[in-house]
Amino acid sequence: MKPAVRRTLRIFLKVLIGLLLFVVACAIIFVVRISRKPELDAETRRKLGGSYIHLSLGVTHYEWNRVSDDAPLVVLYQGVTVPMMVYDKVVPALNDAGFSTLRFDWWGRGLSDRPMVTYTTALYARQGMELLDALHIDGATHAVGISLGGAVVARIAQERPSRIASIVLIGPAVAFSAQQASDQKWNFIKERAKVFKKNPPLDRNRPLTDPEAFKPHIAKQLAYRGMEWAFLSIGINENQFDYLTQYRRLAAQPPVPMAFIWGENDNHFPLSDGRRLARLFPHAEFHVIPGGGHTPHYGQSELTNPVLIRFLKNVSGNAAQ
Repeated sequence: MKPAVRRTLRIFLKVLIGLLLFVVACAIIFVVRISRKPELDAETRRKLGGSYIHLSLGVTHYEWNRVSDDAPLVVLYQGVTVPMMVYDKVVPALNDAGFSTLRFDWWGRGLSDRPMVTYTTALYARQGMELLDALHIDGATHAVGISLGGAVVARIAQERPSRIASIVLIGPAVAFSAQQASDQKWNFIKERAKVFKKNPPLDRNRPLTDPEAFKPHIAKQLAYRGMEWAFLSIGINENQFDYLTQYRRLAAQPPVPMAFIWGENDNHFPLSDGRRLARLFPHAEFHVIPGGGHTPHYGQSELTNPVLIRFLKNVSGNAAQ
């Protein structure tokens, strides 16, 4: 072997070994930092407040606002990142309109337990159904799902159709090809990386974007051990392209009252894809929120809440008055 080739190989091996050592060092630092985080326990939850219940995989944090014994119940299913506070601007409006509400943190999110299991939409559908059973909530409920929660609602509607009185999907997660699903994940990671910088360049003279407003709530759940695994697990095991199969199966069932709410400027799941998905459900309403992003029920609640309430009142026979 020529001396020049040997030198090139030695340099290449040194660089490769250096990169491997760097990766190993970063992994060790990451694991150590996680191991130093406190675990969520009964004492921590007592100090933080809220309602909690034991289900099959641990404790679930929930909020059940009962307007009256006969008020229609709306169950709110969150997205992949932000805990149940993503519905902070929806719950008061629904309660004022005469609807009871139930929302909860996924396992691995918010103040719920973080079991070391495989995280999927099937897991979250199971958690939602277990919660209804544990709270002795019988009969059908109105289901609202944002983003990932849309795919969860679709799965619940297939597995327990008797539990669903109507469905509202707000910018539900969907992709129409494997490549599109991959691009969506990458764009999502880049956006979240910008938001979670220690000192993001924010203009205090303008309203915060929804991701910026969500930052302290996401940071709160990251303060406790376990969310990292849950987030990584669902990222590995779930694919927005696969959700299309769930929606198609739902479309093949006897139809239930259904509405789509889509932000005009949704940067995760574009409006054009929303219209394409809605074609599977010709009986469904389709509402576009002007200027809305991926979470129009938060950023444009003054426009979204009236649409949501009007739909729910229509399908519940105006029972909520």
